[in-house]
This record gives sequence, C-alpha cells and structure tokens, in this order.
Amino acid sequence: MTKHTSLPWKYVKHESVSGNDYIQLLSGSWDIAHTKFSARDFEEEIANAEFICRAANAFYDLLEACKKANAYLAKEARYGMLQSVDEWCEVQSALSNVLVKAGCKHKVEGGWE
Repeated sequence: MTKHTSLPWKYVKHESVSGNDYIQLLSGSWDIAHTKFSARDFEEEIANAEFICRAANAFYDLLEACKKANAYLAKEARYGMLQSVDEWCEVQSALSNVLVKAGCKHKVEGGWE
C-alpha cells in the first residue's frame, strides 16, 4: 500500500475578491487537497477541514493507544487482576493524549467531552 503524505496536516482558508474562495489541506507546503467554498454553509466547510486534519493527525497515536489498551485488557481478562499500576498509567496516558489531540476537553468531574 502506498504511504500517505507526511503528517501533521493543516488547513488554510483562501479568500479572494473575485469569489474564487477555497480551503486547502497542506502537509508542510505540499498541497494535499483543496475545495471551493459552497454557498450552502461556509462554517460547515471549515468544520470539515478541521475534522479531516484532527483525524489524520491523531490516527497513529490513536492506533498505538488502542494497541496498548488491547494488550492490557487481554492480560486483565487472562489473569483477572490488575497486573501493573505503571502499565495501567501508560495506557491511560496514551488514551488521554489521543483525546486531547482529537480536540476533546477533559471535564473537571472526570470523563471527556
């Protein structure tokens, strides 16, 4: 499988007097994709670009956190007891980092939004 353009990705909003407005997705200075603004909902187009960038940029961290969580839960299922507080903290930290990178906010009373 061909490797995708390197991360992180970002988006840039280009507006012009002529009405040729568009959103450009970039990896460094490399153009990944761009789209013209539609008349239907400019804010939705910006939200879509932000979502694509957050999802792409968090993908490998999320995959790694899921692998750690899966390995930990498999041990927990096999042995039926907490194996290592350090290991649990590593899994929790990896998952928290992905949630932050994805744009989630930690609630004071616990949990994520």
